[in-house]
Amino acid sequence: MALFTFTAKMLAGEPIELYNGGDMKRDFTYVGDIVEGFVRALDKPMGFEILNLGRGVPVALRDFVSVLEKALAVTARIVEKPMQPGDMKETYASVEKAKRERGFTAQVGIEEGVQKFVAWYRSYFNV
Repeated sequence: MALFTFTAKMLAGEPIELYNGGDMKRDFTYVGDIVEGFVRALDKPMGFEILNLGRGVPVALRDFVSVLEKALAVTARIVEKPMQPGDMKETYASVEKAKRERGFTAQVGIEEGVQKFVAWYRSYFNV
């Protein structure tokens, strides 16, 4: 959701909000990788087993914005916000079980994934 929201705002020249100085870390995963994980899960039903799908690699939000700035060729107007109560400083998927049980490993890195998203966004919204 952050990628879509940040892209729209940055292209419109609107500011984006970064909490905790952009030091929050999240596990950004390309949608195509998630689809691949679903397909692998369908190949061999596991009943009520749970698999976490993701890259398993936390990325600082500030770094994520830098990658997006480069892909868009736009400098983000950033509004710094304090850490929100109850928010986690770092989250990421534990992907060991998906790798072991389904051979799933996310293939698309953040730079490539953001580039693919930006290309789709520009084409879809004609911007």
